[in-house]
Order: sequence, then C-alpha cells, then structure tokens
Amino acid sequence: MMTHIRSAHSSSHTAATFRCLASLGMLALAATLTSCDLQGKDSKQATATSEAINDKDPRWIHRAEPQKRVAVVFVHGIFGDTITTWTHPSGTTFFDLLKASPRVGEEVDVFAFGFTSRMFKDGSLSVSEAARSLHQYLQFNDVWEYDNVVFVTHSMGGLVTMRQLTAQRDLAHKVPLIVQFATPQGGSQITGIAQHVVNNEAIKQMLLVDHNEFLRELNNDWVEMRRAGQAPTVICAYETKPTKGVLIVPWSASTRLCDEAAPAIQDADHLSIVKPDRATHPSVVVLVNALRNYVMPRLDANAWQTPNFEVDQDRWMFRLGDVNDFSVAKIENKSKLWLDYRIHRPGGLTLYIAPEGERRKVGPSSSDDLRMFPIGVLKEEYEFELQLGSTKPRKVRAFVPNIQVAQEQRASRARGLMQAISDDMGSGDDLVAFQALPEDAKAERIADVARRTLADDLSGLPEGTAWLVVADNLSQINLSPAAAVAIRRVEEQSPATAQAPAVRSLAAVISDQSGKGVIFRHSPTPDATGAQLPFLPAQTRLTTVQDQKLWTELATKMTSDPDLKREGLLIQGDLLREQGNYEEAIRRYQEVRAGHESKVLDARLQALKKFDETQG
Repeated sequence: MMTHIRSAHSSSHTAATFRCLASLGMLALAATLTSCDLQGKDSKQATATSEAINDKDPRWIHRAEPQKRVAVVFVHGIFGDTITTWTHPSGTTFFDLLKASPRVGEEVDVFAFGFTSRMFKDGSLSVSEAARSLHQYLQFNDVWEYDNVVFVTHSMGGLVTMRQLTAQRDLAHKVPLIVQFATPQGGSQITGIAQHVVNNEAIKQMLLVDHNEFLRELNNDWVEMRRAGQAPTVICAYETKPTKGVLIVPWSASTRLCDEAAPAIQDADHLSIVKPDRATHPSVVVLVNALRNYVMPRLDANAWQTPNFEVDQDRWMFRLGDVNDFSVAKIENKSKLWLDYRIHRPGGLTLYIAPEGERRKVGPSSSDDLRMFPIGVLKEEYEFELQLGSTKPRKVRAFVPNIQVAQEQRASRARGLMQAISDDMGSGDDLVAFQALPEDAKAERIADVARRTLADDLSGLPEGTAWLVVADNLSQINLSPAAAVAIRRVEEQSPATAQAPAVRSLAAVISDQSGKGVIFRHSPTPDATGAQLPFLPAQTRLTTVQDQKLWTELATKMTSDPDLKREGLLIQGDLLREQGNYEEAIRRYQEVRAGHESKVLDARLQALKKFDETQG
C-alpha cells in the first residue's frame, strides 16, 4: 500500500514538475512568471495574470493629417500586448522613440496591432488566424492606403506578418521592410515542452522547423516570394540574455530568413529587446537604420532621373518622335535599392505605353524604358500620370511637335501597306482566286501580308506588340476584318498587352467597324462609345496623284468582292472626302451604314455633314 502511494505521489510529482517547467518558459515569454514549486502547486496568480493579457484593440498611435507617406505597424508576439509589449517600465515607448528619431520620425505614422493570445483559456489565435486578423485591421484602419507599410515585429509577430504577406501577395509591393526582433523563424526549443501544457495552437506552430510543417511551409513560401522579387527586405536582431534562465529564441533560430547579418542586442532578453528606454538603445538604432537604408530612398525624388522629360511647372513634357515607331523615355534609379514606379493610364487614353501593368520595379543603379506609341487618330497631345517611388505623382504630357509631319508619316506607311495588299490580291485569275477564298481566310491573309510588310519596322518588338501596330494600321485604312484578326493575335501573344487602355479602345473601334461583337476571346470587348470617340473621324492624307490612284485601285478590287464591299466603299468615301467631294463621300458612308450599324461610322458621318454645311 505504501509502495502504491509513493508511486502515485512520484508520478504526480513528475507530472507537476513537467507542467511547471513548461509554464516557466511560457510565463517568461508573457512576463508574468511567478513562483511555481516543484511539488505540483500551480501558480493561480500567474495564470490569472496571463489571462488578462491584451484587452487593447489595434489602434493608431501617431497619425498626422494629412497622413505621412510611411505607416509603421508594430506587431507583438505570443502572450503579448498591443501597447505594453513595446513599453519600458519607465513608461517610455518604442513608438515615441521612433517618432522622435531625426530624419525618420517626421516621415512616419505609427499603428499598433494586437491579437488575443492566452495561455490556458480558449479564444487564442493561431499564427494564420492572427495573420488574417492583421489583414482585416489594416484594411479597416486604412493602413493599406499608404504607399509604404513597414512592419516592426516581436517574436511570433514576425511569423504573423510573414504569413499575412504570403497570403496577400498583391499587397507585398507596398511593404519595403520588415524589422524582426527575436522572431523564431526556425522555431523555438522551449515550445517542445510547452505544447503539452499550454492551450494555444500557436505554440505548436513555433516548434523547431524540422518537426514543424507550418513553419517549413512558411519558410518555403517566403523563399518563393523572394525569388519572384515580391518579398520585402527582412532585418533581424536577436536576444543575448536569458529570460528567467531560458534563452527563448537564440541566434540560430532568429536569423534564418534575414537579408543582412543580424546584430545582437546587448543586455536584452526576449522581452526587454522591444522595450527600449532611450533614443540610442540598440533596438532603436537597428530600426532607424533600417528605415533610413530601405525606406527613406523611396521618398527621395533625387533617387530618380528622367533625362527625356522636360519640366514645365508641375508637370513633365515628353516629345513624341516618329509616330510610326515607339518613342522611348528612360526612367533611371540612382539609388542602391530596388525601387518601383507607377503609371496611371486614364480611361480613353489612346497612347499605348509599354511595358504593361501599373507598377514596375527598377534595380539599383539601373533604368527602365517607357515606350510610347499613339493609337488611332493622331492627337496633338496625350496625358498620363507617373509616380516615381513614393514621390508626388506628376502629370506627363506627351505631345506631337508637328501634327502635319506626323500625318505624313502615317500616310507613308498606309501607302506601303495598301500597295502590298493590292499586289497580293493580284489581278485577273489571281484576283479571282483570292475572291474565291472564304471570308475569314481573306481577313487572315490580309493581316499576314501587313505583318510581313511591316516586318523590318517591327523588328525587335515582342510579337504581341508587333501585332498591335499591325491592327492599328489596318484599322486606320478601314480594313477592319483583317484588323480584328491582328488584334486577336495581340491577345494570343500577350494577354497583358490586350488589357492596356489604348488597346481596349482600339479593340472597341475594330469591333464596331467590322461588326464583330466579340474581338477578344478571354475578356469582354469594350463598347465604342465615350472614351473611344477620339478615334473619329478617320485621318487620312492622300497628298499625291499616286496615292489617289492606289486607293482607287484597291477600292475597285474590294467593291467587286461581296465579302470586302464594305471596306471598298469606306476607302472610296475617304478618297472622295480627301478630294473635297463631301456629298459623294457621305453617300458612300450611308451605303455602308444601311447594312451595318456603327457608332464609328455615325460619328464620321455627323462630322462630315457639319463640315460640308460650313463649306457650303
């Protein structure tokens, strides 16, 4: 009987000792460690204290009006607190020390995120749940409205932030920097004990990485983001002093994914590492240096050079060259960082700007080329917005210096295309053979002829961009079925190019001209109204007798072909208009209009009738 009692007592004593050791580690993390003897007595006071942790909602600590260009978000760790995690016993906060830092503090607003993390009761959030909560609160508090969002994290807060960014990669471009203090990127040894006695899912997610599927997945996702150029710079710092005798996150666990050699924070344990008491505290120095090195250059206009732009008050001027070719403007990054710039293309913009997409990255001491090409009817100027890094957006006015010279350039290309198409159609038996082709085959053949004719001019362009130029030129000379073939090939070769505003505007006009309601196969075809009207009326310059003879010849061939009669009548109408015979031109357009509804043609007729009346 005594043996049984001793055995039961020994077993109880061992279990209590195990629970106590695990609690010691976790309570040290929460800074609520109190006495816990080795006879199995649980500390009710410690438990009560841990369950009172963090009743503070996420909030702005400092926010200017108007807002600054950088939001710094503080994210605490397991059993942490929205405010007190970052507060020294003297009352000094990390937030205030950051705001007081020269050349940095005046550029930032400060937000503190907090989440529920209890030791023994239900209701705690796992890392993934805390990451989703972080995203929700950042949205709710308009943090993502900032161009630059920097995260300062403690312990598990670093994992929460990384999980949030891997889940919301479309927002990662706004995050240039994460500063992690004692984050267990490789897990923490103490969690191996704590998982048996602490009721918190996040504990299991911080086991050593070799035994931790969650942490391995997070590490792999982060490496993938880094390889894709989407991951922010990660600056780390690690603790050097045990917390209640336990080194919670040693150097080996906290430096796995850092982008620089991590500094040690002297005389700092796992808790005090984020409770600085002065402006020169090592943790403050790490954060301020990281901001100066990786964020402030994004705000500096001197980090950029735009040698092809001229300054005109508050906007930039860019001179477009040969309108049959792409005009190039260099965007140069003179800093030692990867920086990004943004292009805002307003709806209805008929200037195609490559590369596609709103945001572009430029490497250190590197440059990027903006290539611009006017689509459709020439305008004297085009306007869009360019934002370099986080500098103030600037309006860019791209202008054609001499519209008459530009129209002559267009006419010259049109002449070459029409001659090549007429030659390919042939005459006599060759023309009969061409006219015997199916309607779609004729359109494809004309598109291919145009592509070959322009091959030298389009050399070096991506295939999708080359087909865009072909589609535009065919549309200008009223060969809309072939233009429809060409612009579909734009989508096939480069779906991103097909989504550019200027390309969608052109697709709308081609759809309207050709009567083909569906142009793109993978996205809706826009309607040719409103923003597309700048294409109208058509612009053609027939400056020589040779031009008029060529147009007459091609129009005659096409009007004799039932499949191409519409296009032939339109060419005849343009020719008559150029000759000043507006009445006959209107008749040709009306004949086309009788068999085909077209907003483009209606606008052309209306403009021509008004012009005829004024000349009349």
